[in-house]
Amino acid sequence: MLEGVAYMHSKDYYHRDLKSANVLVSTQGEVKLCDLGLAKFVDKRQRHALTPTVVTRWYRAPELLLGDKMYS
Repeated sequence: MLEGVAYMHSKDYYHRDLKSANVLVSTQGEVKLCDLGLAKFVDKRQRHALTPTVVTRWYRAPELLLGDKMYS
Protein backbone atom coordinates (compact mmCIF):
# COMPACT_ATOMS: atom_id res chain seq x y z
CA MET A 1 0.00 0.00 0.00
CA LEU A 2 2.79 2.40 0.88
CA GLU A 3 4.56 1.63 -2.39
CA GLY A 4 1.37 2.57 -4.24
CA VAL A 5 1.07 5.85 -2.37
CA ALA A 6 4.77 6.57 -2.93
CA TYR A 7 4.32 5.92 -6.65
CA MET A 8 1.34 8.27 -6.84
CA HIS A 9 3.28 10.96 -4.98
CA SER A 10 6.27 10.51 -7.32
CA LYS A 11 3.89 11.37 -10.18
CA ASP A 12 2.59 14.40 -8.23
CA TYR A 13 -0.85 12.94 -7.46
CA TYR A 14 -2.53 12.75 -4.04
CA HIS A 15 -5.21 10.11 -3.44
CA ARG A 16 -7.18 12.23 -0.90
CA ASP A 17 -9.58 9.44 0.09
CA LEU A 18 -7.32 6.65 1.32
CA LYS A 19 -9.19 4.36 3.70
CA SER A 20 -9.59 0.62 4.17
CA ALA A 21 -12.58 0.49 1.80
CA ASN A 22 -10.35 1.85 -1.00
CA VAL A 23 -7.59 -0.75 -0.58
CA LEU A 24 -8.19 -4.01 -2.43
CA VAL A 25 -6.29 -7.24 -1.74
CA SER A 26 -6.44 -10.11 -4.22
CA THR A 27 -6.32 -13.80 -3.29
CA GLN A 28 -2.69 -13.73 -4.49
CA GLY A 29 -1.86 -10.99 -1.99
CA GLU A 30 -1.68 -8.13 -4.48
CA VAL A 31 -2.64 -4.78 -3.00
CA LYS A 32 -4.36 -2.23 -5.20
CA LEU A 33 -5.54 1.28 -4.43
CA CYS A 34 -8.92 2.18 -5.88
CA ASP A 35 -11.47 5.00 -6.01
CA LEU A 36 -9.29 7.72 -7.44
CA GLY A 37 -12.27 10.01 -7.94
CA LEU A 38 -10.89 12.56 -5.47
CA ALA A 39 -7.25 12.24 -6.58
CA LYS A 40 -5.59 15.55 -7.32
CA PHE A 41 -2.55 16.51 -9.39
CA VAL A 42 -0.35 18.91 -7.47
CA ASP A 43 2.37 20.82 -9.31
CA LYS A 44 5.26 21.00 -6.83
CA ARG A 45 6.40 24.29 -8.37
CA GLN A 46 3.23 25.98 -7.14
CA ARG A 47 1.49 26.12 -3.79
CA HIS A 48 -2.03 24.66 -3.75
CA ALA A 49 -4.74 25.31 -1.21
CA LEU A 50 -6.09 22.33 0.72
CA THR A 51 -9.69 21.36 0.08
CA PRO A 52 -11.17 20.62 3.54
CA THR A 53 -14.47 19.24 2.25
CA VAL A 54 -13.06 16.18 0.46
CA VAL A 55 -12.65 12.64 1.83
CA THR A 56 -15.09 10.56 3.74
CA ARG A 57 -17.30 12.55 6.06
CA TRP A 58 -16.22 10.57 9.14
CA TYR A 59 -12.50 11.02 8.52
CA ARG A 60 -10.43 14.13 8.31
CA ALA A 61 -6.70 14.01 7.77
CA PRO A 62 -4.54 15.41 10.61
CA GLU A 63 -3.34 18.31 8.48
CA LEU A 64 -6.94 19.42 7.99
CA LEU A 65 -7.76 19.05 11.67
CA LEU A 66 -4.66 21.10 12.57
CA GLY A 67 -5.67 23.90 10.25
CA ASP A 68 -3.10 23.61 7.42
CA LYS A 69 -4.14 25.65 4.42
CA MET A 70 -1.65 24.52 1.74
CA TYR A 71 -0.35 21.19 0.41
CA SER A 72 3.31 20.59 1.19
